[in-house]
Amino acid sequence: MEHMKPLTVNKDSIKVPPFKIQLKFSDKANRTLKKENETILVDVEFIGTPESKITEKYKYEYYDENGQVTIGKKIIEVTKQSEIKFDNCKVSKGLLELLKNKTYNVRITIVSGRKTSEDNLLYCDFIEQNIEKIRNKTIKINGKLIEEE
Repeated sequence: MEHMKPLTVNKDSIKVPPFKIQLKFSDKANRTLKKENETILVDVEFIGTPESKITEKYKYEYYDENGQVTIGKKIIEVTKQSEIKFDNCKVSKGLLELLKNKTYNVRITIVSGRKTSEDNLLYCDFIEQNIEKIRNKTIKINGKLIEEE
């Protein structure tokens, strides 16, 4: 299942270079996710540092708590560890123009789908890299149950 944020589908959108994410969980995490029929959310944000202060009109819609501007977002829900291809993502060209050096990072967060628990069950690697470093590459993300920490 895919969830798209509206800013990624407007008419000024441009395509993001393709990349893949490969999920690898501990045996215990795999067993628990399967037994509980739990899903995995792969949350990918395209973010950058604004060149100057963004106008008040857009401030709260696109800024995060660290002053970064979100220029696109994609969330994919999967049912097991796998390799996920991101080859059809888009970012807002208008928002890209607001960024320093007109480049951006890809922030990847993996959490459980919270189908069987209100709390996230997974502890996974956190990734944030420049899009040029991950272009056409596979990013490996390891995860385990939070209780395994």
